[in-house]
Amino acid sequence: HTRSNPGYLFSGDYIATIKQTAERNQVPLIDLEQATIDFANAHPNDWMDYWLAVDANDPRYPWYKTQKSGIRTHPDTTHFQQKG
Repeated sequence: HTRSNPGYLFSGDYIATIKQTAERNQVPLIDLEQATIDFANAHPNDWMDYWLAVDANDPRYPWYKTQKSGIRTHPDTTHFQQKG
């Protein structure tokens, strides 16, 4: 993952935080981390069709025209689009 090649990136220890939060709040957790990693690795060329990385010039998404995240040049690799 680089600025010139915005590939999928996992950073930090997000899943540990989620597991700890679920345990502390005594709520069930469905851990999809490995399935998500496997899915991302299976889609090296079209992963942006699943995660939040829209074309800022697409008239269906006027809000993203002024945004710096969630767009193709700076994808949001945490949240999914409807297809994801």
